[in-house]
Amino acid sequence: MSNTFTKFFSTLCCLLLWTGVLQSQQIFSTAGITETITVMGGETFYDASDGVSGGPGGDCTTTNSGNPGDYPNCNCITVTTLCAPAGSEISVTFNTFRVFGNFDWLTIYDGSGPVTATNGSGNATNPTSGDPELWNSSVDGDELIDMTNAGMVTFTSTNGCLTFASRFSGVVNTCGWEAAVSVIGPPSTCTSSFGPFCYDQTNAVIPVAVDICPDPGQAIQIDFTAGQVENNFDELQVFCGAMGSGTTGTQIYNAFGTAGDLTGLSLSCLVPDQCISVYVNSDVTVTCATNSFTPIEFTSSCIPPSFDNTIGLCYDNNEVSNVLAEICPAPGFTGVDIEFLAGEFETNFDDLSIYSGPAGSGTTGTLLAMDLDGDLTGLTFSTVNPGDCIILISDSDGIVSCASSANIDPILIGITNTGSTGAACVFTVDCPPTLNLMAGDAIPAAPATDAEFTAAGGLITSAGCGAFTVSSVDSPITGDICSGSNLIRTFTITDMADPTNTQTCTQMIDVSPQADPIIVAPADVAANCISDVDIDPDNAIVTSIDPSVMVTAVVTSFTGSPECPGSTAIVTYTATDGCGNVATDTQIITNNTPAGTGGPVITAFPPADTVDCFINLTTNFNQVEATTNCGGPISVTATPPVLISGMADCNNARYLSTYTITDDCGRSVTRDRICVLRNDGPEFVCPADICVIECPDNTDMIQTQLDAYADLATVNTSCVGQTVT
Repeated sequence: MSNTFTKFFSTLCCLLLWTGVLQSQQIFSTAGITETITVMGGETFYDASDGVSGGPGGDCTTTNSGNPGDYPNCNCITVTTLCAPAGSEISVTFNTFRVFGNFDWLTIYDGSGPVTATNGSGNATNPTSGDPELWNSSVDGDELIDMTNAGMVTFTSTNGCLTFASRFSGVVNTCGWEAAVSVIGPPSTCTSSFGPFCYDQTNAVIPVAVDICPDPGQAIQIDFTAGQVENNFDELQVFCGAMGSGTTGTQIYNAFGTAGDLTGLSLSCLVPDQCISVYVNSDVTVTCATNSFTPIEFTSSCIPPSFDNTIGLCYDNNEVSNVLAEICPAPGFTGVDIEFLAGEFETNFDDLSIYSGPAGSGTTGTLLAMDLDGDLTGLTFSTVNPGDCIILISDSDGIVSCASSANIDPILIGITNTGSTGAACVFTVDCPPTLNLMAGDAIPAAPATDAEFTAAGGLITSAGCGAFTVSSVDSPITGDICSGSNLIRTFTITDMADPTNTQTCTQMIDVSPQADPIIVAPADVAANCISDVDIDPDNAIVTSIDPSVMVTAVVTSFTGSPECPGSTAIVTYTATDGCGNVATDTQIITNNTPAGTGGPVITAFPPADTVDCFINLTTNFNQVEATTNCGGPISVTATPPVLISGMADCNNARYLSTYTITDDCGRSVTRDRICVLRNDGPEFVCPADICVIECPDNTDMIQTQLDAYADLATVNTSCVGQTVT
C-alpha cells in the first residue's frame, strides 16, 4: 500500500472552475444590469443592448442616426466587469468609442469592486468606486480621439478584472464602443529553484511555495534535492489546481518521504496548465528549526501533459451498486481513456466494477471489469461505443473504506479524451430576475439544478451541449432590517462534460425595510362613566414582524366637561417597533348618562341646630356629603338664615337656610336646614348694698328708693343688642 496520496481529497476534481467563462466571441451586457463575465481572450466587447438597439455596430460620426448598433436610450446605468481566468490579467483595446457628452458616460476601473452611481450627468464624482479609475469620459473625453491623444486606447488590469460603468440617457445616442479583449496569462515558473526552506511553526499548514505554474499547454513537475520533515508526524502536502487554488486543489501528496527525508521525491501535476503548490503540515511538537532538519529545496520543470484531466475519488462504507463516478467525453470528443494513478479497494471485502455506457446507464452498459480490489494503480480502461462514459460502480461492506480508514488509499484517475469531433459546447446564461422579499422573509435556497435555475426565471441558451451543473455563492448581506438589505447571488453554470466550460451571472436579492406596525384600537364604546372603561394597551390588536413592539394607550383629549352626559374621551393607542416605526389608532369613549339625570345624591347633612342667638347661627359645609354619578367633585353653598317664625333673636325664633350641592356637570340638589333659638328674658340685677328696703311697710318710701336707685341696677339680656324697657 502506498502512502503517496492523501487519505481524503479536498475536492473530487483537480480542475477548479473559473467564475464564468464566455465562449461567445461577442460580449455585450443587457442594458441596466450589473454582471461579471470571465473571458478567455479573443472576444469583442461592445456597448450594452436592450434587445433592439446597442451592441455591435453603430454610427460614430453623428448622434441619433437611427442605426440599430447605436446604444439604447434606456435612461439606465449598466455595470459590466470583465475578468480573466485566475492568475491572468485582462487587456481591452478600443477600436471605436463615442458617447454623448456628460449626459452619457463611460468610466473604466481597474478591479471588480462595487460602483456607486447616480442616473444623471457624469462628472468627477459620478460614478465612483474604490478601485483605481482608468478613464472617465465626462472628464477625460467622450470620443476615441480623446483616448488616442491621451495614449490610453488600451486598458490593462493589475488584479485580473476591469469594470466598465456606463450611463445612457433617454435623449440622445450614438455608436458606443467596440473593443478587442485579450488575456495575459500567468508567468511561467518552469525551470526554477526553490529553497532552502526551514519551517518553524507548529500546529499549522505552512506554505513552502504556492502557484508554481507551467508554460501554457504544459504540465509542471517538481524534484526535491534536499529536505527533511519530522518522520511520522509532519507531512509534506502537495496540491494541483488552477492558479490561486492552493489547498482547495487536488492533493497529490500527503506524507513524509522516506523516514522523513524528501530527497529524490518527484511530484507532477499531469494536466496541462495546472499549478503545483507545496505546504508542510506541522504538528504541535518539533519543527525544522528546533530539530535542525535539513531545509527543503527543490526544482521545477515543465513536462508534456499526460492527461486532459484528473479526478479524485474516495468510496464510503455500505455502498451497494453505488455509482462512484461517471467519466464522460468532453465536448467535441466521442470517447475517453482512463488510467488509475493511485488508489485501492479493501481486499476480499470491497470491490469495484467498471462499465462503458451512456451517461446514467449504470450497470446496464458493457462490463469492462468486475470485482476489482486491492491496489488499482496502473489499470487502464477505454469506452466501447462513441458517446459512452466510463462508469465506476462500488460495493463495500460496513467495516472500513477509503472514507473511514487511513489504510485505504484514495483513487486518482487520469483522463484522456479520444475521438475528436470538432464540436464544442457554447452557451450563455441569464440569471433569474431580482428577487424582492419582505422584511422577515427567509432568503430562499438557491436553485441547484438547471431545471430549478430556469424555473426561477433563469435562461441557459446553448448549442452542442449536454447537461449542466448549477452552483452559487451568496455575498454577505449588506444593510439591516430597518433600512432594508440585499445580497448578490452569483451563479456558476458548468458544462457537465467539461468542468472548465463555465458561465457566471448575478442575481440581486433585495429585502425591503421592516414595515410599519399596524395597530387597531378597541371599538368605540359608550358607558355611564368614561372612567368605567378599561384603557389597556393589551386591548389593541397589533400586527408586526417585530416581537419587541411597545404599545401605549393615553387619553389625549376630551370633548365637553369630563364625565358629564354626552362628553367623550379620545384614547390614542400607539405601537412603536424596534426600528422606530410608529402606528396609531384611536378609540372614542362616550358618557351616555341621560341629560338631566345623575345629579348629586346627599349622603350626609348637618342636623337642625338649637342656639341662643341669631349671631350663633353657622353654616356647616363640612358636614355635607354627597355622591356624584362618576365620582366627581362637589361644591356646597347655603343661603343666609331667614326668620320664618317668632321674633328675631327671641326665644323659640326659627330660622331657615337652604343648602345647594352642585357637581362638576352643573347638576344640583337643595336641602333646608332649620335652627331654633332658645333664650330667657332680661334679668334685673340690683347692687348689693341697695337692695335692702327700709320701711318695708311704707310703700311710697319703697317706690322712692327704687326710683332713686334704678339707674344703679343692671339688666342682662340673652342676646347682644336686645333692648329692655
